[in-house]
This record gives sequence, structure tokens and C-alpha cells, in this order.
Amino acid sequence: MYLIIRIINIFCNLIVTLICVEAIMSWFTGAFGPGLWKLYRFIHTVTDPFVMPFRRLLSSFSMRYGIDFSPLIAILVIEFIARILTRILLAV
Repeated sequence: MYLIIRIINIFCNLIVTLICVEAIMSWFTGAFGPGLWKLYRFIHTVTDPFVMPFRRLLSSFSMRYGIDFSPLIAILVIEFIARILTRILLAV
């Protein structure tokens, strides 16, 4: 059981880290060379399924104020789900 919990935590930590890296990289896309563009696109492809639902939800806010909070919301939801799954698996 602890192995499953550990795998869930590692996966969630990896996704959260990639979301943070993508958010920071998005500030500097103008300075990227071809190699960094490939890395950025790869990270974006991996994190997009986790962030896109929240980006759609907050699109009117982001358009109005120019700030995209969808990565932050995605991180909070991922962490919340990981904690719930961990508690459920520990209770079993």
C-alpha cells in the first residue's frame, strides 16, 4: 500500500514541478533558442491536460486582467487530490 502512495506522491510532485517550470519559462519565451523551445513544448504538452480545464474556466478573468492563475489552481487541485487519495489508501 505504501508503494502505491509513494508512486502517487512522486507523480503529483513531478507534475507540480513541471507546471511551475512551464509557468516560469513562459515569462522568457522570447529569449529561447531552438533547444529550449523543444523543451518548453514538451513540458507544455505534458502539463496541458492538467492546466487546460482551469484555463478554460478562468479565461474571462485572464483576458480581463492579463494574469493566468490556472497553473496555481491546477497545483492546488492536484495537491488536494493527492492528499485525499493518500488518506483513503491509508484508511484501507
